[in-house]
Formats: sequence, structure tokens, C-alpha cells
Amino acid sequence: MGADNGYDTKDFIENSRHMNATPHVARKKRSALGERYAGTPGYLLSQRARKLIEEAWGWMKEVGGLRKLKVVGRRRAEQVAFLVGAAFNLRRIATLLRAA
Repeated sequence: MGADNGYDTKDFIENSRHMNATPHVARKKRSALGERYAGTPGYLLSQRARKLIEEAWGWMKEVGGLRKLKVVGRRRAEQVAFLVGAAFNLRRIATLLRAA
């Protein structure tokens, strides 16, 4: 179960373990997660994937204008989000092609 560092609390970690879910939360300086889970290969992979997702959302909010939409209604907001996501994917494809 992945979460940001707002969920790095003793209660959340214990409840996750009680539900047989491995907590993959971003750690604070004084983390409740401990080394038991933070040192596993799965945790390290999930944190790398989390960084990629955060970068995409950051771009879409800052560059794509999703932070403050200029449209009204759910349908129009979904259309804007779809177009911004497509623009991000095109930018990413161009970057990957340039690197290859």
C-alpha cells in the first residue's frame, strides 16, 4: 500500500500490517516505518515509481494548468485532464526518442 509521508504514522503502519498489507509510505526524518520494510527491494522500487508519478502530476499541475482549471463542470474538467495527460505523454515520448 503506497502513501505519501502524511501517512507515516504509527497507527497507519500498524493498521496496514493488521490488514496484511505492506506499507510503502514516503518516510519522514523520524519515521514510524522502521527498517523492516524500508530496506526491502519492493519498497525501493515503489519509491522510484512514486517519484515518476509525482513528477508527472507536478508537470500537469504547473505547466498543464491543472492546478486551477478555467472550465466549469466535471465533463469539461475530465476533457482538460485528458488533453493535458496526452500532452505530457507526447513530451515524454519526444524525450525518450531523443535519448535513444
